[in-house]
Amino acid sequence: MLLLMIFGFTKSFGQHIDTVKVIKNSVYFNFGDQMIFSLRYDRTLITKKHYSFTSNVGYGFIPGDNEPVEHRHRIIVMGLHNLIGYKNFYLQFGLEPALYFNGNTTFININGSFGFRYQGGEDTRLFLQITYNPILFTTHNNIFDLPIGVGLGYRW
Repeated sequence: MLLLMIFGFTKSFGQHIDTVKVIKNSVYFNFGDQMIFSLRYDRTLITKKHYSFTSNVGYGFIPGDNEPVEHRHRIIVMGLHNLIGYKNFYLQFGLEPALYFNGNTTFININGSFGFRYQGGEDTRLFLQITYNPILFTTHNNIFDLPIGVGLGYRW
């Protein structure tokens, strides 16, 4: 009986481990950031108390000059981002290389990524980011420059 009481006491006041589901995936629409529109998938790779490291991949475009249906450039964008913040609010900085395709022309931009990100938890699952994406390096004379962007999406 004494053993049962001790076991019950240590069981109830001993170390308690909560299982917390960490949301690591996001899909979002991004407007701007060196293209008109893109659809992106973001994955959190490392999560610490006030730091996260994420990677994303997406597909976007810049419309043509004369016909809205004809795309001037199709773009594959990849990104690596450091997030520093508290709870759901983060400052974001990183790099976003982008591969541009247009007929026989293919070139690369390496863009910086600086901004603010909100990543909602289980209750909202909202993804929101506002970024500044300057072109740091390009292999082609790119006349399109839209460095401000807004992303909105869903987390799971």
